[in-house]
Amino acid sequence: MGPSEPLKKFTIVLLRPDYLASNYGIDIDTYTAHVEATTPKNAVREARFEVMEADKRGGAGPMSLEDYAVVLSFEGHLEPVVWGESF
Repeated sequence: MGPSEPLKKFTIVLLRPDYLASNYGIDIDTYTAHVEATTPKNAVREARFEVMEADKRGGAGPMSLEDYAVVLSFEGHLEPVVWGESF
């Protein structure tokens, strides 16, 4: 058994499914996660687990990890400078 792969930082933007976004009173809702994983695919999986747990705590009932669509995936932890129509 060889050495494990090092973890890399990723920023993952997920789109919540329609049946959850409507719980927040809007039609579209995204979730941005900063995760560490060995591959982009694993990073998306970690981000989906994170958003699912957040939605459960918020009283929403996500049905499946795959219900969260990937919008963007970046290597590194990126910080937004503008949200929505704030400029």
